[in-house]
Amino acid sequence: MSKSNELTLHPKLFIYPNESTTITIGNSLTSAKRSGGDIYVIKNIADVSHQYFEKNKTLRNISTLELDKKNSWQQPLLAKQSFSVFDRTITIPAYKFAGVDYNSYTDLSYIINGNRHSFVLGGNFIYNKFNKKESSNRDGTTTTGVYADNIHGMLLTR
Repeated sequence: MSKSNELTLHPKLFIYPNESTTITIGNSLTSAKRSGGDIYVIKNIADVSHQYFEKNKTLRNISTLELDKKNSWQQPLLAKQSFSVFDRTITIPAYKFAGVDYNSYTDLSYIINGNRHSFVLGGNFIYNKFNKKESSNRDGTTTTGVYADNIHGMLLTR
């Protein structure tokens, strides 16, 4: 049997400063507390025969920013950024895990539409860092990339 309390909020704001520019700002927040296990433990009447429980506390927050700017030929320059924090604590008898994960993603791309093809040129940056609480255990990665794509027979619109 489990007990769960969860709240999610996900607002977005769209800004149109002019006819060729769109800015989108968003945030997604989820907070959750879950407990499960033996019903006697959940009701706080544990005894020698009734010991098992699980507790899971989670907080996830993701912030996003997107810029879509079209030039005079209606070819878009797209910039996207997101940052997330994921904080989780899991508790079971004789064990507790707690950690926070940070992620960032940035992407910049430019789309050129021709008569019978589209060309996409872009780059991205990805960052990840995990911190285990109550420990010096840290893990992180950073990745950077560039890309180009020629799509024949299809025009990309945005």
